[in-house]
Amino acid sequence: MQRVAAVLGLETTADVLREGLRRLAVEADEIQAAENIRAYSQGRPAPLPEGVESLTPEELAEADAEIERGIAEGRW
Repeated sequence: MQRVAAVLGLETTADVLREGLRRLAVEADEIQAAENIRAYSQGRPAPLPEGVESLTPEELAEADAEIERGIAEGRW
């Protein structure tokens, strides 16, 4: 907890706990929003913005491979 406090510039245990709870609340909101979207879409894929085309499975695989390369090389 001392390391976390130092990295985040928090001075007291109460500050650390408050920040932890704040971050958990944000995460809970994000999870709830994702669940709401899934319930609304009923399993259908989300519509793409106008002018954006779907990627092929091959393009998605290449993008995944590039991400993995970036992680392995320390770029991300």
